[in-house]
Amino acid sequence: MDNDRGLRIKEVRNRMGMTQTQFGNLIGLTQPSMAYIETGANKPSDKICRFVELIGLCFDLVNAERIKKGKIHPRSYCKKIERFIYSKYSSMDD
Repeated sequence: MDNDRGLRIKEVRNRMGMTQTQFGNLIGLTQPSMAYIETGANKPSDKICRFVELIGLCFDLVNAERIKKGKIHPRSYCKKIERFIYSKYSSMDD
């Protein structure tokens, strides 16, 4: 099975420094579901893939060094973008 999507999701999650559980909570999936997607056992929906790309883009817009240096706490950052992302995510078609 082609796992490009699962690998992309894993790449975005790792870039954000999040565990599967943390990232799953952000996008509405359980940790086992994250593991299945990242390993290619399950295929993520188009909606999930678009959502992950949006999260990755938002993350890239914030200076990652500020997060690493503790000037922005990742959870605080995620909460700020979560409202924006969910507003976009809820209007996406499958």
